[in-house]
Amino acid sequence: MEKEYVPYWQKLKDPRWQRKRLEIMERDNFECQNCGDKDTTLNVHHGYYEKGVDPWEYPDNSLVTLCEPCHLAARDRKLALDKMIAHLRDDDGQLLGYATALRNDNVDMQEDDVEVLSYGFAEGFGNFFQLSAEDVIEKLTRKTMTTVGAARKLRASRQKAVAK
Repeated sequence: MEKEYVPYWQKLKDPRWQRKRLEIMERDNFECQNCGDKDTTLNVHHGYYEKGVDPWEYPDNSLVTLCEPCHLAARDRKLALDKMIAHLRDDDGQLLGYATALRNDNVDMQEDDVEVLSYGFAEGFGNFFQLSAEDVIEKLTRKTMTTVGAARKLRASRQKAVAK
């Protein structure tokens, strides 16, 4: 049975969202995680949206406290990115690979199952970690690099070798 349609603005009044929103703001010490502002109106920003997912159903790591100006700027950046992505053709796999590596490196996560979706994806992922697409594909195929952490170690060892 399908969910009854409820407008998004109405879902934001739901006690489940209000509770989740408060938990995220408490986690972030009631402070904008971008600029540190504590005095401006704060919002809980969804890093992404999925069709059919209610605001309170997103994982905590996809939600962040932002002040009103930073929230508007994040929305504008997302819109600009969406417009740029709409113009991509064959390069979207490379962008996705690079973005996957960037996301994981920035938030100190280790994706145990980085799946190479295409050669372009391997190129983008490899570009971020200063590896060739062939290195990424070979190491993932041979199971010698199954995490982003392993890619970080390989990049660091290559940087040390170049420095010597």
